[in-house]
Amino acid sequence: MPHIEGNKSTMNWDIMTLDTVIDIDQLQHWSDEVTANYNKLWFNFSKKDYIKDKYKNKDFDFDGYGGGYHLKNLMEDNVQNIDYMELSWPCEKDIPCSPVWAGKEDIYPELHDGSEYKIQKKFYYGYFKKLIDQLGEKYFARASLIRHQPKTVLTKHIDGPGIVRLHIPIYCNKGSKFLYGDNLEREHHLEVGKAYLINAGVPHGTVNGDEIRIHLQTKVKLEDIVNA
Repeated sequence: MPHIEGNKSTMNWDIMTLDTVIDIDQLQHWSDEVTANYNKLWFNFSKKDYIKDKYKNKDFDFDGYGGGYHLKNLMEDNVQNIDYMELSWPCEKDIPCSPVWAGKEDIYPELHDGSEYKIQKKFYYGYFKKLIDQLGEKYFARASLIRHQPKTVLTKHIDGPGIVRLHIPIYCNKGSKFLYGDNLEREHHLEVGKAYLINAGVPHGTVNGDEIRIHLQTKVKLEDIVNA
């Protein structure tokens, strides 16, 4: 179990650094292989065949937390700027996997039958598998790759109450930052070779620099972090 630098017992924090050394060469090698072999599995909101009809119109009503204002920004302004590849899914899937709330039920029936998420076998190898063994499976219950194109801006938002995410940078640049605070005045640059816990339950946003940014991202249960 990694040591966490910071007070994990409250949500009064921005980003915590795990005391874990990441072999960035091995991680990039695995990521490059996955991207080359499964490039068709990247999802973004230009792939409208996979999302519910209600979300194809920019005036949609979001069913989840906070009215989904940041998701509207994502779907309107960043429709092709942010890509996701879901490493965890209730079954093996050979098409792009949309967010749970957006996916058509007839295309993703496994999301509605109570099936549990697990790492898809095609991704579970190499350094990614080693990371899971090193950090613990509970850090990777909902894992994905997320890719931001150059100059992508994700406006201030809250993912939801108490949401914590593990971020491991794979490719990043000096202009890539997480921003926190009511006015996004606090800047954090995440470095390759390190792993971080991101507080997604408070106002934050992101900006990217002149190069593509790719992170390994997972959704972590707060109680697992507090009790670790």
